[in-house]
Amino acid sequence: DVYKRQLFANKEWSDKNGFGFPVLSDFWPHGETAKAYGAFNEAVGAANRWTFVLDAEGIIRDIVNTESLGVVREFEAVVEALQAIDS
Repeated sequence: DVYKRQLFANKEWSDKNGFGFPVLSDFWPHGETAKAYGAFNEAVGAANRWTFVLDAEGIIRDIVNTESLGVVREFEAVVEALQAIDS
C-alpha cells in the first residue's frame, strides 16, 4: 500500500536524522495541507519546496522558500531559523 510506504519512509527519515518532533506527509488527500498553507503549486500538481519552521506552541516563526522544486532544501537556512527560535 502506497500510503503505508510513505509513512514508513517519513519515519525512517525522521529517525535517521534524530528528529525529536513529528514530520508531516501531504500524501492524502493530495496536497490538502500544502493548499491550507498556500504552498500548493496547481501548475505542477505538487507543493512548492517551502519549509515551515514552527515553535513549541505550533506558531510559524519562519518559512524557508527554496525557489525551485528541483533544488534541494536549504539546510543552513532551516538551521538558522531553528536557532533563531532558541535565542
